[in-house]
Order: sequence, then C-alpha cells, then structure tokens
Amino acid sequence: MNKYNMSYPNKFNNYKKSFSNNNNKYNYSYKQNMSYRNYYNRNYMNNSNYNNYNNNYNNYNNYNNYNNNFNNFNNNFNNIDNNININNIINNINNLDLNLNVSYKLLCWNLLCNEYSFDWKTSPKIELKYKIWEYRSKLFTQLFSDKSIISDIYCFVEVDKQDDLYIMLNSIVNQKLYDSIYFPRPYTPLGIMLLYNRAKFKVISSYKYYLGNTVKLNFALVAILQENFYPNNNFAILVTHLTAWDKNENKRIKQINKLFYNIANDDNFKNLNINKIIICGDLNTNPDSKCVQQIIDNKFKSVFDISEKSKDDGNYTMVIDTVDEGLKKLKFDYIFVSDNIEIIDKVLPVKFLDFERGIPNENFPSDHLYLFTEFKFCDKNKEIPYDYNSIIYDHSLKYNLITSNSKLDDDDNNENKYNKKYKNKSENDSDTQKIEQNFNKNEFNKIDDKEEKDNKINEKEEITNENK
Repeated sequence: MNKYNMSYPNKFNNYKKSFSNNNNKYNYSYKQNMSYRNYYNRNYMNNSNYNNYNNNYNNYNNYNNYNNNFNNFNNNFNNIDNNININNIINNINNLDLNLNVSYKLLCWNLLCNEYSFDWKTSPKIELKYKIWEYRSKLFTQLFSDKSIISDIYCFVEVDKQDDLYIMLNSIVNQKLYDSIYFPRPYTPLGIMLLYNRAKFKVISSYKYYLGNTVKLNFALVAILQENFYPNNNFAILVTHLTAWDKNENKRIKQINKLFYNIANDDNFKNLNINKIIICGDLNTNPDSKCVQQIIDNKFKSVFDISEKSKDDGNYTMVIDTVDEGLKKLKFDYIFVSDNIEIIDKVLPVKFLDFERGIPNENFPSDHLYLFTEFKFCDKNKEIPYDYNSIIYDHSLKYNLITSNSKLDDDDNNENKYNKKYKNKSENDSDTQKIEQNFNKNEFNKIDDKEEKDNKINEKEEITNENK
C-alpha cells in the first residue's frame, strides 16, 4: 500500500511539470504568432496609407490639370471676337426650331344633349332604354377608352353632363390629366366644352364669340392655347354649333359671317400673333353650302374630304330616322385647319352607322359620329403670317364685336322671344329629369305586355313634346 502511495505523488508531479512546460511552450508560440500578426497588420496599414497618399497625390495632379484646362478655356473665351452680339445669340436660341416633330390628337363630337335624346320625332325605332344617360354614359366610357383615339384635345357640343365627362375622361387615364373650359347656353340645357391635356398645353385665354345679336343665339367657344413643348407657339381653337334645320340656312350664313368678323377684329389674335387656327363643331349644313364655302375661302382646309366627288362616299357624320322625313344621311360635322397645320391621320367611325334605324342605338351613344384627327404644326420658318385684313365676310352686315365680356345689341329683337320660351327652364326640373325620374330601367325590362310597354314609351315622349 505504501509502495503505491509513494509512487503516485511522484508520477503526478512529473505529469504536472510536463504539462506546465508544454503550456509555456504553447503560450510562447501563441505570443510569437500574435507578434507576427501585429507586425503584418502594421505593414498592411502602412501599405494602405501609402495607397491613400498615392491616390491623393493623383487627385491633386488631376486638380492641377483641371485648373490648367479651365484657365486655358477662360483665356480662349476672353479671346473671342468682341464684335459678337450676345443678345443675338440668345435670340437665336429662343427662336431655334427644335424639330421635335411633335404631333397632337383632337377629337370633335356632338354628344347629343340628354334632353334631345328623347325627342319623339327622331329615332322612333330605337328603344327608350338605349336613350337614357345611364346607358349612354357606359358607351361613352367604352369609346373614350379606345387607345387609338385617346386625344390631347376634346371638343364637345350639345353638352349638359359636363361634370360627368370631366370625371369620365380623367378616370380613364387614372389621373387628373385634363382641364376643361365650359360655356353653357343660357336658358337651354346644352353648352360647348373643351378639354385639353395640361401636360402639353397652357390656356392663354378663353371666351365666347356670340354669333347672333342676342345672347340667346348660337356662339363659338374660343380658346387660345400655348404649347408646353414650344412656349413661343400660340394657336386658337374655335368650337361652335350653328342653328339647326334646313329652313335656317340664312341664319347660319349670318353666323359664319359673324365668326369671321370677330376673328378679324379680335385684338387677342393680333397681339398674340395667332397664325394657326382650328375651327370645328356641328355646323348643321352640307359641304356644298355657302357657310362651308366661306370657311374655305378664308384659307381653311377640311380634315375630311368634302369635295363634290365625296358626296355619296358613305362617310356621313350622322344617320337619323325621323317621323316626318324618314332616314336621313347627313354630313354636318367638320374640322377645319389653317394652311400651316399638317394633318397626319384622321378617323371617322362609319362602322357604327345604322342605315335601318339610325343612331343612337344600343351600340352607339349619339346621333353624330365623332371626328378624330392627328396633326402637327408646320415648320416655323415656312409659316405665312395670317392676314387679318384679308378675312372674307359680308361687310354690308353691320356687326358689333360681341364676346362674353361685351355689351350685346338686339338688332333682331329676339331676346324677349327667347326669354319667354326658356324663362322657366332654370326654375323647374328639366324635361329629361322628369322623364328619368318617372322611368325605372329595371321595371321597363320586366314589362312583358307589349301594349303596356308602348303606352309607357308614348307617355314619356308626350312629356318631351309638350314642353318643346
């Protein structure tokens, strides 16, 4: 027992001593390795500092080179011929034709006033449910969503749903892209509206030309726009709706005369040097009429062919079925442009014409087709200034320049007649509102008895006819 006890401490001490020696050995080795690591780190840092110094030195050299180049440029600029007129250079830059070849799209349309859509004398074969605004507005939205005709400028006549149109067009592009100008006809449910892409145009001025001798007669919306792409370029758009019915041709001739009289005497056109003019709308007259000829004589060209050979080419702007005259095929809508406007494309959607029942119908929301065109302004260097002194109109007709800001004359003594006819329009609900309030679309679709359906239609048509 003692033997083992004596040998055990000795062996333990030997192991402990050996372990201590090994530990010291490893500690020394670890410290030595750490010292090498620190050494290399110091060398690495020194090397990085050297690189930074090298970079700074190179940058300094680059700065010196830049400074030398700038001094050379400054010396060269100071050596420019002093005879150069800097103002001339600036003016040339401002007048520079950028040749952007920018084109714009315009759509002109008589939308069919909601009240007139219920006229019992027109479209008798069309069911009433296709004439109400609720149904027609869906068709308008579908057509305006057609990417091929989304336009920069919209010109509408017979407008009584201007708020709906504004919301409709801006919702299609998912942003408030369009601003609008709207002028109503007093005591009547219709007006004229222009919407423009505010990213491309700025309105310089907008007002009305009254084309008769009282405010109750027809007018033209006048908008002077400026291109955002080319701020020095101003142009004018005139949108109008002349008196209807064949018997009123003499009135329309007076209205066109008044239109050109106003253009010739409008200081805005002269002061802003308006050389480019677009006239569009529903003229309610045929291509061979004196009204259209007078526009052509004043150096305007039609976007669509209105020559004699195109008389029966099928490109009508409206087809209506009337009780008195039957089916009528007409060309009443126009877009005219001055000679310095180039037409790139045009569309007249004749596929919607119905030569059996007329329009509007279940497929098309108005009794007029829309007119679409793409145009651009000609090279400024080739422009011919518009000679306002050469405008053709009947000088024997004595006119006062009548705009929305001027006092109206009353040569035709029509004001009392129009006031009497329409004085109650603003006080009471319109005929259209009465019809739509009394008409339930779902109820109409549930009517199975044909006789009861006919009676319901006749009742509503009588309301419209009685108030007219």
